[in-house]
Amino acid sequence: MKTIVSFIFESMTEIDELYHGMSYYGEGSLNAVEADPETREVAFRHWERVFCYELYHKVKSKIEREIEEKRDVKYWQNITFTAELQKQELSEMKLSLLDLQQLEHRYIPDFLFHRIDNADNQELIVEVKTKVNLDYASIKGDLVKIHEFLVRYRYKNGLFILDNNSMEYVIRLLREHIEDLSFLEAFGERITILCYKFQDKKVETCKISMIFQGQGGK
Repeated sequence: MKTIVSFIFESMTEIDELYHGMSYYGEGSLNAVEADPETREVAFRHWERVFCYELYHKVKSKIEREIEEKRDVKYWQNITFTAELQKQELSEMKLSLLDLQQLEHRYIPDFLFHRIDNADNQELIVEVKTKVNLDYASIKGDLVKIHEFLVRYRYKNGLFILDNNSMEYVIRLLREHIEDLSFLEAFGERITILCYKFQDKKVETCKISMIFQGQGGK
């Protein structure tokens, strides 16, 4: 049986260089005109959103094809792949009924793979970043969000996509701050990092547990 994660892996290599390269080439343009921080933030956010829309289209098409060809139809029809769905505060009564905990903040995850009418199939939360050589604070921010969804909303797994970043760079950065990330250790097998550089056309993955164990990705 195909999985949502395998569809995401496949889609990363199928997305045209145009979408992967917006942040990569765009940063050079911003540097050339000495763009201020606010302009840079808006530009990168826009490029990231365009990339996410293309990724969503690719993955959604694969899910629809599974249903059309009658492969695991019940599974795919019962779980929804949603993009940028804002998770707001729930009432104490609803939290109790669903056996969930309140989130620390209002979040808008990049993608969720879940049941929208109950909390029985909270399969996957996905966060995406496309900026080249992403800084540690930005990486930690998305890992905190993923962690909250695993702990408070009972999501089974998390996936963090870092487009335009090498796994070597990300692992080195996280190991430099490993003590600051100790809250993730218990969830090491449930959170996967995916790195992709369109120049190499190779998907690299690594479980958070491997970083704590001093191992690399593949």
